[in-house]
Amino acid sequence: MRSFLISTICLFVIACSTTTTSNKNMMDEVIKSEKGMLRGIDIGANLEEIKKAESARISEEGPDYLFYEFPVDSSNNYTVAYTLENNSLNEIRADIYVPNDTIAKTLCESFISYFSKRYKEPQKENNSLWSWLTLYNNTSIRIELMDESADYHHVGKLSLIIYKEPAMAM
Repeated sequence: MRSFLISTICLFVIACSTTTTSNKNMMDEVIKSEKGMLRGIDIGANLEEIKKAESARISEEGPDYLFYEFPVDSSNNYTVAYTLENNSLNEIRADIYVPNDTIAKTLCESFISYFSKRYKEPQKENNSLWSWLTLYNNTSIRIELMDESADYHHVGKLSLIIYKEPAMAM
């Protein structure tokens, strides 16, 4: 009985540490590089700069749109969509899928910490939306992180959107 209890505790500790490591790895996968706004890419980049920065095969491509799918392992994956206007990147959207809402919450906290260190504390819109507004290369940029797990039954889902803040009309 005692050896069963010790084995169970060891398996629990391993499972918990694997989840933490998996979350860190998942965040690192999505961010990819400290350069740029995300994945080594800046808002304003052109189509060729994005293709050069992304080494993966393009899943969908249009004149002003690139879409990539990234399987991380059997239960974690993410997609990244780049939307351009006049060959200038104006939005990056990453959708991140993990096995459950508990993992999504922990991963969300990791992203909040990362972006808060980089751009200050976020505005918390509600319990599932955080937002940062920053000036980057003389452009107002909005970063939005959403935990959409409640809408995806039995799956954890985060969305990260980075876009040019629309200019205010005078």
